[in-house]
Amino acid sequence: KVYALNAKKISVEETGRPIFNIPMLGGLVKVLRTPSLDIIEEVLSKRFAGEIVEANIRIFRRAYNEVRLVD
Repeated sequence: KVYALNAKKISVEETGRPIFNIPMLGGLVKVLRTPSLDIIEEVLSKRFAGEIVEANIRIFRRAYNEVRLVD
């Protein structure tokens, strides 16, 4: 199966910068269905602080919701 996700678009719209790791993680978690969203958000909250964690969680959730099966 092939999935598509515009990680650059999501991160630029959310932060103004091209960040690929967090949106790709969101897409991967959706496709693999593990670990849970709560676990990822908890890890992000421990790793980052303030506005950075909020932006990363927004990016992660958007990517999770926007990844699409194309084949």
